Amino acid sequence: EEEEEEEEETLRAAKPNKNKINQVSSLGRNAAWSRLGTGGRVPWLEGRGREGPLAGASPQALPQLEFERQVATLKAANAAENDFSVSQAELSSRQAMLENASDIKLEKFSISAHGKELFVNADLYIVAGRRYGLVGPNGKGKTTLLKHIANRALSIPPNIDVLLCEQEVIADETPAVQAVLKADTKRLKLLEEEKRLQALLEKGDDSVAEQLEKVYEELRATGAAAAEAKARRILAGLGFNPEMQNRQTKKFSGGWRMRVSLARALFMEPTLLMLDEPTNHLDLNAVIWLNNYLQTWKKTLLIVSHDQGFLDDVCTDIIHLDMQKLFYYRGNYMTFKKMYQQKQKELLKQYEKQEKKLKDLKAGGKSTKQAEKQTKEALTRKQQKCRKKNLDEEANEAPELLKRPREYTVKFTFPNPPSLSPPILGLHGVVFGYEGQQLLFKSLDFGIDMESRSDHAHTIQICKLSGGQKARVVFAELACREPDVLILDEPTNNLDIESIDALADAINEYKGAVIIVSHDARLITETNCQLWVVEEQSVEQIDGDFDDYKREVLEALGEVIINRPRE
Repeated sequence: EEEEEEEEETLRAAKPNKNKINQVSSLGRNAAWSRLGTGGRVPWLEGRGREGPLAGASPQALPQLEFERQVATLKAANAAENDFSVSQAELSSRQAMLENASDIKLEKFSISAHGKELFVNADLYIVAGRRYGLVGPNGKGKTTLLKHIANRALSIPPNIDVLLCEQEVIADETPAVQAVLKADTKRLKLLEEEKRLQALLEKGDDSVAEQLEKVYEELRATGAAAAEAKARRILAGLGFNPEMQNRQTKKFSGGWRMRVSLARALFMEPTLLMLDEPTNHLDLNAVIWLNNYLQTWKKTLLIVSHDQGFLDDVCTDIIHLDMQKLFYYRGNYMTFKKMYQQKQKELLKQYEKQEKKLKDLKAGGKSTKQAEKQTKEALTRKQQKCRKKNLDEEANEAPELLKRPREYTVKFTFPNPPSLSPPILGLHGVVFGYEGQQLLFKSLDFGIDMESRSDHAHTIQICKLSGGQKARVVFAELACREPDVLILDEPTNNLDIESIDALADAINEYKGAVIIVSHDARLITETNCQLWVVEEQSVEQIDGDFDDYKREVLEALGEVIINRPRE
């Protein structure tokens, strides 16, 4: 937990790159699940468009508040400019050959933060056109690695354009769709050149005709005519209706401006696109669309995500950050999980064999130090034999004794409440809204079959805890209160994959009622819930299962549904 805290504090202040486009996250239309009866579950998805650091400010105060916020961010970034230490081995001849290649191969790089080592002699291999998921427990350096790749603190081939999506667009008078279109600076320059040459041609300067034709050819080659349609398709998928697409960015909350940034990144299609938790603050509909859209992504993709369903559908490869090194697995997350479990079993067998040998040596009169030295010497001889068989192989590091494989496990427990009889928690004919604003709900009829308690769980503000740690504190508090109804609002945010698995198990074991607001498809399906959609001032139950709902969402957007088989 301390490691997670240290990394998050460092990352919050990491120096930004002015050329980067920033990650998008926000909440929009959500869906909800419930399992009625004893232990009923209702996970919800609701609109959050007005949330954000500037949501409560008056229109007159917005520009100044936004300016002050951005200045504070830059000051924090500059203050931490020297927080990171990076080293990389000299380029090998093989790496030098890749300087103009589309693949990335970084050998033996190390990164530390605040003097703490995050990567030690790690190797990064990224093959063009593949979609990678970078996974590992919280606080181990995944986001740090993305930032260092984006800032080119590591030796990325110069011909590879890299984009890390991590901050919202500037709030100004630019309409959202134009903010996306302006990301393609090459297209803008060609359009400006076209306009200039056309003006000269109209004035009778026929010498520019050939040059103008070349500009037309370049515009056709880059698909400029379809650019606006493409931008609007992406924005629609991320939850922007036609009116919102033409709305000025200064009229959006920070979360929605972050969605515009994600749209810009997808529109630009860089050689290497990096997304850090892209689903974390999108609503379920946007997650469904993004999942489907990225399955046909033709360029290279590197994603940090704790959404296992997303990783299963989108990724062709998994990179596992473990023990300050990177390990590579072909296939999606499900395939990785099986291979990793098998690998751990084999390592445990090797470790037990090594321990037996050490025990035998010590039983024969050797000291612990002598036994370990003799075992290392045997490993060195074995390594040298292997090296002779592979003459071209570079010298490996001196072998070390194996350490017992440690399994990272998380467990949540929600004590079951006593059985309760109806009356049931219910809403009948409810109208709800804030004074002076449009009604949020009209004639609402909704209920679950467990009685509610008057007390509620509140997040304890502990400023020194990371997001993941705070989430775990809240779950612990919930367990102590023994409620009849659990209400979990985006509970998977800031949790790693293992914690999400544990949360799903705890919810399944809990006998009380559960209401979950969530964009995490796997949590919804794993807890076997019913789906409820909050939209158009009402709450409606969806017929069918989650796949039916996904199909409905994508068909409404006019998208071709991708059903990539999970490996």
